Amino acid sequence: MILDLQPAIDGLRMLKSDLEAYYWDQPMHGSRREQIGYCIRQLSDRAGALESIVFAKGTVRVRVGDLAAEESRALAAATAMLDMWMTEGEPFERTLQIVADALASADRIGLRAAGGTPDLGLALVLRT
Repeated sequence: MILDLQPAIDGLRMLKSDLEAYYWDQPMHGSRREQIGYCIRQLSDRAGALESIVFAKGTVRVRVGDLAAEESRALAAATAMLDMWMTEGEPFERTLQIVADALASADRIGLRAAGGTPDLGLALVLRT
């Protein structure tokens, strides 16, 4: 299976951006802002972790080894999760659930990608 990390990185960045806007809509003082700030940091950390895999592998496309069908489906679902965004006015509890799902998805993708090998097939096609 080939994982393209760029959509996951972009998805984390977009969700972080949505949360930054959500942050400013919250009351100036209160625990919600602190929770949202924590979520923003966690999303930023996950995007940075995926970027470090890209730098280490030298490509955004990583080939992961033989996966059970269940894990392949879980990776596909994780990738789809990071293609979601928050809508304006999202309830706070739903926002936290979206972030928790995104973090779990980023971790699943990152753990598999870190153990994968660079997929240079695209680079070879571009050179010929």
